[in-house]
Amino acid sequence: MADDKAAHEGAEQRQRPKQTYGTVPWEPGKSRVEPETLAYLTEVSEHLATLEDPEERELLLNNVLDELEGKELRIAADAVCSRLLETLLAPAAPRHLISFLGAFTDEDDMYKLAGSAFGSHVAEALLSRLGAAAAAGQLSGDDAAALEGLLDGLAAVVGDQLHDYLMDRHATHVARALLRAAAGRDVVPASKQGKQKQQDRVEGGGGTAKQQGGAGDKAVDPLAEKLSGSHALEHPPPLFPGLVSRLARMLPCYEPSSMAALAKNTYSGPFLQGVLRAVAGDSAAAAAEAAPGCVLASVTESHMSKLLRDDVYSRVLEVVLAVAPPALWSEFHERFLKGRLMPLTSHHAANFVVQAALAGAQGKQQVAVVFEELQGFLGPLLLKRRSGVIAALIAACGRAGACQREAAAALAKALGGLPQWQGREGTSFLAPALMTLDTGAVLAGGDDGGARLSTPGCALLAAILGFPKNASRDFAASVAALTPADAARCAADPAGSRVLEALITGPAGTETKKQLLGKLAGSWGKVALKAPGSFLVERAFGWGDIEAKEAIISSVAAQAQQLQHCYWWPRLSRALGVEAYQRSADEWRKRAASQAATKRAYDQMFGGLDGGEAGGGGGGAAAGSAGTGDGRGKKRRKEQKAEGKKARRALEAQQQQELHQQQQEREEEEEEEQRHEKPSQLKDAGGSRRKGKRKNKQEEEQQPVEELQAAAAAEGDKLPKKERHKRREPAAVGAAGVAGADVLERGAKKREKRREGDTGARNADGGGDAGALRSMDGIMAMLGFGPSAAAAAAPAAPGRKAKKKGSTGGAA
Repeated sequence: MADDKAAHEGAEQRQRPKQTYGTVPWEPGKSRVEPETLAYLTEVSEHLATLEDPEERELLLNNVLDELEGKELRIAADAVCSRLLETLLAPAAPRHLISFLGAFTDEDDMYKLAGSAFGSHVAEALLSRLGAAAAAGQLSGDDAAALEGLLDGLAAVVGDQLHDYLMDRHATHVARALLRAAAGRDVVPASKQGKQKQQDRVEGGGGTAKQQGGAGDKAVDPLAEKLSGSHALEHPPPLFPGLVSRLARMLPCYEPSSMAALAKNTYSGPFLQGVLRAVAGDSAAAAAEAAPGCVLASVTESHMSKLLRDDVYSRVLEVVLAVAPPALWSEFHERFLKGRLMPLTSHHAANFVVQAALAGAQGKQQVAVVFEELQGFLGPLLLKRRSGVIAALIAACGRAGACQREAAAALAKALGGLPQWQGREGTSFLAPALMTLDTGAVLAGGDDGGARLSTPGCALLAAILGFPKNASRDFAASVAALTPADAARCAADPAGSRVLEALITGPAGTETKKQLLGKLAGSWGKVALKAPGSFLVERAFGWGDIEAKEAIISSVAAQAQQLQHCYWWPRLSRALGVEAYQRSADEWRKRAASQAATKRAYDQMFGGLDGGEAGGGGGGAAAGSAGTGDGRGKKRRKEQKAEGKKARRALEAQQQQELHQQQQEREEEEEEEQRHEKPSQLKDAGGSRRKGKRKNKQEEEQQPVEELQAAAAAEGDKLPKKERHKRREPAAVGAAGVAGADVLERGAKKREKRREGDTGARNADGGGDAGALRSMDGIMAMLGFGPSAAAAAAPAAPGRKAKKKGSTGGAA
């Protein structure tokens, strides 16, 4: 019996999970800190929730941080205390967060914190908050200097063990958060589960800069990037380019086999993708291209074929093709993609690489080469549910202005070959076929019936409606031919409303647009009750004539009482002028007529090319016949036509810019609707405001650099211009604030010892964004491809090979 009891206790002990990181073992649901400390944190957390005075809260947090000094690691890595700590630090000012993280600038303490299942959550949340606040320009001068010193110290301790951090299931999230903070934006992709967890931490105890009024982190939408093109929007440069350079230059120091393992590992792969995206915002790195044929010279076709089909490595290659310059893109396509696109699109992982290649294609020639290979396979791709590949192909044709008519015709033929649409006469089935693509939705359910419409299918249709009129005529007519019930349902759907917006703002004919607005007559009020529909209402109101405007505003005004509870109502009411219409409909009509007359005059003077040709053709002909016969009348007409086209293009560019801004506002409002919250105010259209703050912050940071240049010039040792973004010396940062000095003084001696004799990968003050960031050759060298230009520029320190330490992450 004793033996059985001992065996039973031994089995229970083996089954009980324990945390092995650090010196504190962990058991589920139990705290390993002293009971007095646990009681103190619990009492302080409850008391903090009752305080409303900011000064009292700040004084309490100061006392708490003083009380916890020397116990930071033990508390942050504890199962119970870590949650209490996140609750305490949620309303804390940035200087409190910097002071707390400053206790982990020692190598051993930081690795124990990052390797802990609970400490990693604390470190990631605090770094995310500080990075978002810095990117939004919410830090004072002292806090910004202290944060720079803190990130420099953390980059030093993390960079020395970067391989171990990336291969650990917990520590890799801390490394990603550090990269995001250094880049100033969310460059690391996240899974759906990871995004949900991050959102839970943001809205719960962890908090972010969004709670303080900041922008928060927002990852890039993959579908939007593939449709708009990865080079469409210029990414801002890294917030701390020296720190990004330090982390990037550590990677080529490892052996190619170790780099391949990093790229194939589910824990380290996202970090490599984030480094590549951070480099994409560096204009110097983008401008420095390697010579054709040298980057991928050492890679065989068979090896690359395996990498393209690897579940994890293919994601890294997606980012490579998305940020690659034209020379590298052409080389990659010529060697590894050309002639193999159809087999790759059939693979569950490789088809996303093809989509990324289409998003990164620049120029008509690159798009035409891919289209010629895929145009005959659109039907099989639809049957295999590869609508994302077709959407990326159509969007690339639209961006480059290549093969648009052929692409629309090939897609119409492919849709007609689908089993459910075979035998249909005419082209009225094109829009329903795309809107319900790969879904169980049926356009016959009225306002509330049926499932949501197809997101990729609607994106496909919206892209085609942006094609020239002769290429998109059939698809535009199919949208306008929808029944009133189907049109109303599409208007209220998140994806379908974008299709109707694309038709209204696109090059479709006036009669086609009026036909669509007629189908929605009487339904505008119900459409406005949905957040996506509110944008369509605003867009239709801006395009329509006086009769259409009055039909829209009267229907919306009838639903004003219900719309009062919608957070988008203030914006929609201002755009339509509902209050003015409710006060006096006659006055509203007079003002609308005046605005319409002004718009007609403007169109006739600057942008009315079609109206000018139709209404003024006889006058132009008479002027030509009355001329001297030397062709000056014809020349004048050509000049007028060119001026009209130029004015129209300028107007279209302005409209596209406004459309892009409103689409961003719409995405933010849709996110608010999904969270079922009523924010006190709409998400700020504060991109410009944040850029202004960032610009002011950069100007303030340049001032001390210019003063240093003047002082150095007086001594005959002028500071090079390229070193403006270096880490400031401890004395300069210490003068900026006491908090910054405290952070820099911790562990300063150890960092100086590590830097002695190391002018290569671990020296952040040598070259700024040189090395791996200076050319795509060095970027690809990070992944183990080709000759390492970065390694040649920055030789690896001795003994910095990848450690053979056991990893919890397996290769895919």
